[in-house]
Amino acid sequence: MWKRFPEVISFDNTYNTNRFKLPLFQATRQTCLGTVFNAAFGLIDNERREGFQFLSESIRQLAERQSIRQPDTIITDFDDAMKAALNDQFPEVQQQLCIHHINSNVLLKSKRKWIKDRRHDNSSSSLDGSDDEVTASTTQVELSPSDPIEEFL
Repeated sequence: MWKRFPEVISFDNTYNTNRFKLPLFQATRQTCLGTVFNAAFGLIDNERREGFQFLSESIRQLAERQSIRQPDTIITDFDDAMKAALNDQFPEVQQQLCIHHINSNVLLKSKRKWIKDRRHDNSSSSLDGSDDEVTASTTQVELSPSDPIEEFL
């Protein structure tokens, strides 16, 4: 299947999924029907560049031995060490961030910002003596164009 669908490959780690408590490094691909399948996986004992270097080099070598062309796109999360190691092994391949990880981070950080702003607003209103109830309009997160997107990634 890897040979049939070489265009995009996703790399990610999962945590606390095995009895050794080692991160599980996964390389997954997707078929034309949207089905995801494992192309390669391995356990690593660290999340430093050299750990990812070993795994990404092994994946590149396996693909070469099986005459599988390089992917057009690599999808990763925000892990700089992983991205650097993959760039060493696949320098011509475009790297993109996983939309799931982007959405999760935006949601998490916007909730944190909203809670922090709400706490600040509540403490300010209690200081000025007003006892206004929180309205439904305060339950929505408002992002202004002046907020840098990096703040939410």
